[in-house]
Amino acid sequence: MEQWKGWHFPLEVDSLTGKIKTTTLENDVKQSILILLHTQRGERLGHSTYGSQLHRFLFEPLQSSLKRSIQKEVENTIKKWEKRVSSVIVDIFESQQHQTVLIVQIQYYNVSSIKNRVIPSDIMRSYDLRIDVIIDQKYPQGIFVP
Repeated sequence: MEQWKGWHFPLEVDSLTGKIKTTTLENDVKQSILILLHTQRGERLGHSTYGSQLHRFLFEPLQSSLKRSIQKEVENTIKKWEKRVSSVIVDIFESQQHQTVLIVQIQYYNVSSIKNRVIPSDIMRSYDLRIDVIIDQKYPQGIFVP
């Protein structure tokens, strides 16, 4: 049985085959989530509600309410737009190595429909999305860098 493949992002041509590079379904979902979170809502023509509003956290004070707000924005955005996943869990951690870094960990079940067949993943997939929050000593405010 042939494994489903999607286009690799960023879009590239395979130098050996001359064809567009492809990726596995699992990586396609991860790449789609990253594109979704890095797209500012209203940025995509014809899809004015697609994307996230993570940019609105620019210059917000770095405190637990900021972490909760980022967590809710990531969860809600993925649940709304990425229908190939379910049971989205988002956790925010402060980096142990860098005071200016928040780690956003996203966990989900990959449930994709291909050719009218539902393919459930029996294990929860997880990957980390790194978000840098820069702190200035004079102005203790966070700066969101997607």
